[in-house]
Amino acid sequence: MVAWRLSVNMIMPPMSAASFSAGSDGTDETASAGITNSFTETASILLAHLSGTGAIEWLWAPNLAPGATSPYFTVNFADANHDYWICTAWIDGDSNSPYCALSEGELIWKKCGIDDSEAGSQITMNFTPTKVYYPVVSACSAQVSTMESPYETFNIQIVNNVAANVSIFLYYVDFNSMTMMTYCQNGMALGESTPPFTAGLLGLDSWLLQAVDVDGQLAYVTGGTGFSQINLYDADANQTVVLDVSSSQVTFNKPSGQETLDLTSQTVFLIQTVG
Repeated sequence: MVAWRLSVNMIMPPMSAASFSAGSDGTDETASAGITNSFTETASILLAHLSGTGAIEWLWAPNLAPGATSPYFTVNFADANHDYWICTAWIDGDSNSPYCALSEGELIWKKCGIDDSEAGSQITMNFTPTKVYYPVVSACSAQVSTMESPYETFNIQIVNNVAANVSIFLYYVDFNSMTMMTYCQNGMALGESTPPFTAGLLGLDSWLLQAVDVDGQLAYVTGGTGFSQINLYDADANQTVVLDVSSSQVTFNKPSGQETLDLTSQTVFLIQTVG
Protein backbone atom coordinates (compact mmCIF):
# COMPACT_ATOMS: atom_id res chain seq x y z
CA MET A 1 0.00 0.00 0.00
CA VAL A 2 1.08 3.60 -0.59
CA ALA A 3 2.20 4.99 2.76
CA TRP A 4 0.94 8.52 2.18
CA ARG A 5 -2.22 10.17 0.96
CA LEU A 6 -2.14 12.65 -1.89
CA SER A 7 -3.73 16.06 -1.60
CA VAL A 8 -4.94 17.19 -4.99
CA ASN A 9 -6.87 19.96 -6.63
CA MET A 10 -7.54 18.90 -10.23
CA ILE A 11 -9.94 20.34 -12.74
CA MET A 12 -11.60 18.59 -15.63
CA PRO A 13 -9.52 19.30 -18.76
CA PRO A 14 -11.27 21.55 -21.30
CA MET A 15 -10.65 19.12 -24.14
CA SER A 16 -13.02 17.67 -26.69
CA ALA A 17 -13.83 13.99 -26.43
CA ALA A 18 -10.90 11.70 -27.16
CA SER A 19 -8.73 14.43 -28.66
CA PHE A 20 -5.02 14.43 -28.01
CA SER A 21 -1.78 15.91 -29.19
CA ALA A 22 1.19 13.61 -29.59
CA GLY A 23 4.63 14.72 -28.53
CA SER A 24 8.12 15.01 -29.84
CA ASP A 25 11.04 12.80 -30.82
CA GLY A 26 9.10 9.86 -32.18
CA THR A 27 10.83 6.55 -32.74
CA ASP A 28 10.54 3.74 -35.25
CA GLU A 29 8.21 1.77 -32.97
CA THR A 30 4.65 2.48 -31.90
CA ALA A 31 1.78 0.77 -30.10
CA SER A 32 -1.80 1.84 -29.45
CA ALA A 33 -3.14 2.37 -25.93
CA GLY A 34 -6.57 2.69 -24.38
CA ILE A 35 -8.04 2.35 -20.90
CA THR A 36 -11.11 0.60 -19.48
CA ASN A 37 -13.32 2.16 -16.80
CA SER A 38 -13.72 -0.50 -14.12
CA PHE A 39 -15.50 1.77 -11.65
CA THR A 40 -19.19 1.14 -11.00
CA GLU A 41 -19.95 4.72 -12.10
CA THR A 42 -19.40 6.70 -15.28
CA ALA A 43 -15.91 8.23 -15.19
CA SER A 44 -13.94 10.75 -17.24
CA ILE A 45 -10.36 9.60 -17.66
CA LEU A 46 -7.15 11.36 -18.64
CA LEU A 47 -4.29 9.08 -19.74
CA ALA A 48 -0.82 10.43 -20.41
CA HIS A 49 2.28 8.62 -21.72
CA LEU A 50 5.83 9.91 -21.56
CA SER A 51 8.79 8.18 -23.21
CA GLY A 52 12.41 8.50 -22.23
CA THR A 53 13.02 10.58 -25.36
CA GLY A 54 10.74 13.32 -24.03
CA ALA A 55 7.83 12.40 -26.29
CA ILE A 56 4.51 12.88 -24.56
CA GLU A 57 1.00 11.93 -25.65
CA TRP A 58 -2.29 12.35 -23.84
CA LEU A 59 -5.85 11.11 -24.26
CA TRP A 60 -8.99 12.65 -22.76
CA ALA A 61 -11.96 10.28 -22.61
CA PRO A 62 -14.98 11.91 -20.93
CA ASN A 63 -18.07 10.08 -19.70
CA LEU A 64 -16.91 6.48 -20.08
CA ALA A 65 -19.65 4.12 -18.91
CA PRO A 66 -18.77 1.35 -16.44
CA GLY A 67 -16.96 -1.38 -18.35
CA ALA A 68 -16.39 0.81 -21.42
CA THR A 69 -12.99 1.31 -23.03
CA SER A 70 -11.68 4.62 -24.30
CA PRO A 71 -10.64 5.19 -27.92
CA TYR A 72 -7.09 4.03 -28.65
CA PHE A 73 -4.28 6.44 -29.40
CA THR A 74 -0.77 5.90 -30.74
CA VAL A 75 2.18 6.00 -28.35
CA ASN A 76 5.79 5.85 -29.50
CA PHE A 77 8.63 4.25 -27.58
CA ALA A 78 12.32 3.52 -27.81
CA ASP A 79 13.52 1.80 -24.64
CA ALA A 80 11.41 -0.53 -22.49
CA ASN A 81 13.01 0.96 -19.38
CA HIS A 82 11.77 4.46 -20.14
CA ASP A 83 7.99 4.53 -20.51
CA TYR A 84 6.00 6.46 -17.92
CA TRP A 85 2.24 6.85 -17.42
CA ILE A 86 -0.25 9.05 -15.57
CA CYS A 87 -3.92 8.03 -15.17
CA THR A 88 -6.58 10.22 -13.55
CA ALA A 89 -10.33 9.60 -13.25
CA TRP A 90 -13.10 12.06 -12.35
CA ILE A 91 -16.52 10.85 -11.16
CA ASP A 92 -19.36 13.37 -10.81
CA GLY A 93 -20.80 13.52 -7.31
CA ASP A 94 -18.01 11.42 -5.78
CA SER A 95 -16.44 13.30 -2.86
CA ASN A 96 -13.24 11.23 -3.19
CA SER A 97 -12.82 12.17 -6.85
CA PRO A 98 -10.49 12.58 -8.64
CA TYR A 99 -8.67 9.25 -8.46
CA CYS A 100 -5.02 9.14 -9.51
CA ALA A 101 -2.73 6.18 -10.17
CA LEU A 102 0.58 6.64 -8.38
CA SER A 103 3.85 4.81 -8.05
CA GLU A 104 5.45 4.72 -4.63
CA GLY A 105 8.98 6.06 -4.92
CA GLU A 106 8.30 7.49 -8.38
CA LEU A 107 5.41 9.65 -7.14
CA ILE A 108 3.54 10.90 -10.20
CA TRP A 109 4.75 8.95 -13.23
CA LYS A 110 4.33 5.17 -13.17
CA LYS A 111 7.29 3.54 -14.89
CA CYS A 112 6.07 0.65 -17.05
CA GLY A 113 7.97 -0.16 -20.22
CA ILE A 114 6.68 -1.23 -23.62
CA ASP A 115 8.84 -4.03 -25.02
CA ASP A 116 10.04 -4.28 -28.63
CA SER A 117 7.88 -7.39 -29.02
CA GLU A 118 4.81 -5.22 -28.39
CA ALA A 119 5.39 -2.92 -31.35
CA GLY A 120 2.15 -2.60 -33.30
CA SER A 121 0.08 -4.14 -30.51
CA GLN A 122 -3.04 -2.81 -28.79
CA ILE A 123 -2.59 -2.21 -25.05
CA THR A 124 -5.77 -1.97 -22.95
CA MET A 125 -5.17 -0.70 -19.43
CA ASN A 126 -7.66 -1.28 -16.63
CA PHE A 127 -8.55 1.50 -14.16
CA THR A 128 -10.16 0.17 -10.96
CA PRO A 129 -10.94 2.06 -7.71
CA THR A 130 -7.76 0.67 -6.12
CA LYS A 131 -5.30 -0.06 -8.95
CA VAL A 132 -4.47 0.62 -12.57
CA TYR A 133 -3.21 -2.46 -14.43
CA TYR A 134 -0.84 -2.21 -17.40
CA PRO A 135 -1.11 -5.47 -19.41
CA VAL A 136 2.28 -5.27 -21.08
CA VAL A 137 5.29 -7.61 -20.92
CA SER A 138 6.51 -5.54 -17.95
CA ALA A 139 3.30 -6.55 -16.09
CA CYS A 140 2.92 -3.39 -14.00
CA SER A 141 0.26 -2.04 -11.70
CA ALA A 142 -0.07 1.24 -9.80
CA GLN A 143 -1.89 2.08 -6.58
CA VAL A 144 -4.83 4.47 -6.87
CA SER A 145 -5.14 7.31 -4.36
CA THR A 146 -8.14 9.53 -3.66
CA MET A 147 -7.69 13.19 -2.97
CA GLU A 148 -7.77 15.71 -0.12
CA SER A 149 -8.05 19.50 -0.12
CA PRO A 150 -4.83 21.57 -0.31
CA TYR A 151 -3.72 23.89 2.50
CA GLU A 152 -3.55 27.08 0.45
CA THR A 153 -4.60 27.83 -3.11
CA PHE A 154 -3.66 30.13 -5.96
CA ASN A 155 -4.90 30.61 -9.51
CA ILE A 156 -3.04 29.64 -12.68
CA GLN A 157 -3.59 31.22 -16.08
CA ILE A 158 -1.75 30.18 -19.25
CA VAL A 159 -1.13 32.53 -22.19
CA ASN A 160 -0.23 31.08 -25.60
CA ASN A 161 2.43 33.16 -27.35
CA VAL A 162 3.83 30.21 -29.32
CA ALA A 163 1.78 29.97 -32.52
CA ALA A 164 -1.73 30.20 -34.00
CA ASN A 165 -2.87 26.66 -33.14
CA VAL A 166 -1.38 25.25 -29.95
CA SER A 167 -2.22 22.38 -27.58
CA ILE A 168 -0.91 22.61 -24.03
CA PHE A 169 -0.36 19.91 -21.38
CA LEU A 170 0.58 21.04 -17.85
CA TYR A 171 1.30 19.12 -14.64
CA TYR A 172 1.98 20.99 -11.41
CA VAL A 173 3.04 19.33 -8.13
CA ASP A 174 3.64 20.79 -4.68
CA PHE A 175 5.88 18.19 -3.03
CA ASN A 176 5.44 19.61 0.49
CA SER A 177 1.65 19.37 0.64
CA MET A 178 1.50 16.58 -1.98
CA THR A 179 -0.88 18.71 -4.03
CA MET A 180 -1.15 17.99 -7.76
CA MET A 181 -2.94 19.69 -10.64
CA THR A 182 -3.28 18.70 -14.28
CA TYR A 183 -4.51 20.83 -17.17
CA CYS A 184 -4.86 20.21 -20.92
CA GLN A 185 -6.26 22.40 -23.66
CA ASN A 186 -6.35 21.98 -27.43
CA GLY A 187 -6.66 24.59 -30.18
CA MET A 188 -5.43 27.72 -28.39
CA ALA A 189 -5.15 30.78 -30.66
CA LEU A 190 -2.10 33.05 -30.60
CA GLY A 191 -2.43 35.40 -27.64
CA GLU A 192 -5.30 33.40 -26.13
CA SER A 193 -5.45 32.94 -22.36
CA THR A 194 -7.04 30.13 -20.42
CA PRO A 195 -9.58 31.00 -17.74
CA PRO A 196 -7.86 31.10 -14.32
CA PHE A 197 -8.01 27.73 -12.59
CA THR A 198 -7.18 26.81 -8.99
CA ALA A 199 -4.30 24.75 -7.57
CA GLY A 200 -2.85 24.20 -4.09
CA LEU A 201 0.52 25.34 -2.77
CA LEU A 202 2.81 24.98 0.26
CA GLY A 203 6.22 25.88 -1.09
CA LEU A 204 8.11 23.11 -2.97
CA ASP A 205 6.66 23.44 -6.44
CA SER A 206 7.54 21.61 -9.67
CA TRP A 207 6.21 21.88 -13.21
CA LEU A 208 6.07 19.91 -16.44
CA LEU A 209 4.71 21.69 -19.52
CA GLN A 210 4.50 20.87 -23.20
CA ALA A 211 3.17 23.23 -25.85
CA VAL A 212 2.56 21.68 -29.26
CA ASP A 213 2.47 23.88 -32.37
CA VAL A 214 -0.01 21.76 -34.32
CA ASP A 215 0.45 23.44 -37.70
CA GLY A 216 4.24 23.78 -37.40
CA GLN A 217 4.63 20.19 -36.10
CA LEU A 218 6.87 21.30 -33.22
CA ALA A 219 6.71 20.58 -29.50
CA TYR A 220 8.17 22.87 -26.85
CA VAL A 221 8.97 20.96 -23.66
CA THR A 222 10.22 21.72 -20.14
CA GLY A 223 12.13 19.07 -18.29
CA GLY A 224 11.80 16.03 -20.56
CA THR A 225 10.84 13.20 -18.21
CA GLY A 226 11.49 15.36 -15.13
CA PHE A 227 9.78 18.22 -13.35
CA SER A 228 11.34 21.71 -13.15
CA GLN A 229 11.23 23.65 -9.89
CA ILE A 230 9.70 27.14 -9.69
CA ASN A 231 8.62 27.79 -6.09
CA LEU A 232 5.56 29.71 -4.98
CA TYR A 233 5.37 31.65 -1.72
CA ASP A 234 2.90 33.16 0.77
CA ALA A 235 2.64 36.25 -1.43
CA ASP A 236 1.21 34.05 -4.20
CA ALA A 237 -1.60 32.55 -2.08
CA ASN A 238 -5.06 33.55 -3.33
CA GLN A 239 -3.42 35.37 -6.25
CA THR A 240 -3.09 34.58 -9.98
CA VAL A 241 0.14 33.24 -11.46
CA VAL A 242 0.31 33.79 -15.23
CA LEU A 243 2.38 31.37 -17.32
CA ASP A 244 3.32 33.17 -20.54
CA VAL A 245 4.43 30.45 -22.97
CA SER A 246 6.57 31.44 -25.96
CA SER A 247 8.66 29.32 -28.32
CA SER A 248 11.75 29.75 -26.12
CA GLN A 249 10.59 29.90 -22.51
CA VAL A 250 7.79 29.88 -19.97
CA THR A 251 7.68 33.12 -17.98
CA PHE A 252 6.08 32.80 -14.54
CA ASN A 253 4.55 36.16 -13.67
CA LYS A 254 3.72 35.83 -9.98
CA PRO A 255 3.33 38.29 -7.10
CA SER A 256 6.47 36.90 -5.42
CA GLY A 257 8.61 37.67 -8.48
CA GLN A 258 9.08 36.76 -12.14
CA GLU A 259 10.97 33.57 -13.08
CA THR A 260 11.49 31.61 -16.30
CA LEU A 261 11.94 28.05 -17.54
CA ASP A 262 13.62 27.31 -20.87
CA LEU A 263 11.74 25.30 -23.48
CA THR A 264 13.41 22.73 -25.73
CA SER A 265 12.07 22.53 -29.28
CA GLN A 266 11.57 19.07 -30.77
CA THR A 267 9.92 17.78 -33.93
CA VAL A 268 6.47 16.31 -33.35
CA PHE A 269 6.19 12.61 -34.13
CA LEU A 270 2.45 12.42 -34.66
CA ILE A 271 -0.68 14.49 -34.11
CA GLN A 272 -4.02 12.72 -34.05
CA THR A 273 -7.64 13.15 -33.19
CA VAL A 274 -9.25 9.83 -32.31
CA GLY A 275 -12.79 8.74 -31.63
